[in-house]
Amino acid sequence: IQADVYQNAGANHVQQIAISLAHAVEYLENFGADIADKIYFKFAVGSNYFFEVAKLRAFRYLWQLILAQYNKESDAFIFTSTSERNKSKLDIYNNVIRTTLEASSAVFGSSDAVFVNSYDEVNNETDFGLELAAKQQLLLQKESYLNQFTDPAAGSFYIESLTNQMAENALELFKTIQQAGGFVKALESETIQDFVYSSAKKEQHDFDEQITKLIGVNKYRNTADVIKKTPEENVVKQALFIPIVPTRLAEKEERK
Repeated sequence: IQADVYQNAGANHVQQIAISLAHAVEYLENFGADIADKIYFKFAVGSNYFFEVAKLRAFRYLWQLILAQYNKESDAFIFTSTSERNKSKLDIYNNVIRTTLEASSAVFGSSDAVFVNSYDEVNNETDFGLELAAKQQLLLQKESYLNQFTDPAAGSFYIESLTNQMAENALELFKTIQQAGGFVKALESETIQDFVYSSAKKEQHDFDEQITKLIGVNKYRNTADVIKKTPEENVVKQALFIPIVPTRLAEKEERK
């Protein structure tokens, strides 16, 4: 289940959980509950540290809750990557800081596997960028010892409270999608696209107005840091539904 697409397209945390659950339930309904053992979930985590931790924990809780309705026991396998949405070609080395914090939140959210994208992935990925991404994970494991605990966030009042609120809201949205006929029907009716793109539009507005800040991009920008403009390529592909397309918040700033 590629839940990272929703995050990178601008869906909020609750939407990411609810849509991913609806997607998974579509498989359960079509192939039976035993398919749960063969599903893994790929999420992406952004800069909102504690919300990302709560998102992953809330998802794992709700997945257990849903499987119980099918008389099935299976732990969710969560593969988490760092976000693409908040990365920029401007002040590009700040991406190293962002991905390190994101990987840390993925671990605290009890991900089973974590992948760090290279800081220069958005601009001609290099061998140095890939090497640095690997070493970021080693630093968190070997020097920060984040692999020593099963659920390091357990017992934190703030995170537990945030997890419960997110789970409650995501469950309500999941029910809304199911009432619309389930995941596929909700895509056909553009219900899911409306959720995601409405959230993305608000997030982009907040970024443009500097309510949401990216240091070196829309706040404290180095005016000497100019991106070489390249022609935009329009790619047309056949699709069954209106696609949910990942976009980066900084794209407009990079064209200035």
